[in-house]
Amino acid sequence: MEIITHFETEIGRVTPSIRRRLAAFLQETSPAVLHHAIEQASAANVRNFNYVTVIIESLKQRNLLTQEQIDRHERRRRTAVARSSRRKGHGPLPDWVERERKQQQQAEAEQKQRFEETVPDQGELAALLAELIG
Repeated sequence: MEIITHFETEIGRVTPSIRRRLAAFLQETSPAVLHHAIEQASAANVRNFNYVTVIIESLKQRNLLTQEQIDRHERRRRTAVARSSRRKGHGPLPDWVERERKQQQQAEAEQKQRFEETVPDQGELAALLAELIG
């Protein structure tokens, strides 16, 4: 049985109990459901039969029993995730953010002014150098 080989390759050893449960799932659903569940478990790096079972049961509850139905569901899910992640971080910022930004700019401007007052300009450097040499 191809599902058994796929399970052994991706998840691990198939016991007689797992073999019976996979056969039962195959009658209840389709090879596409089992393959998808095994791939999802492997991709999540969760290599145990219970995780595969949860995925199969979830697909059954959603009535996703063919590869086309699973693919359509996955496309919708990825699109919804992409939309929600694009929405995050948008919109007006709270007032305190703008106040903090202005305070930061003012503090930086004051720091720059103090720096410029203490560091000699080119003319002052030339005069100091002439003093040292001469």
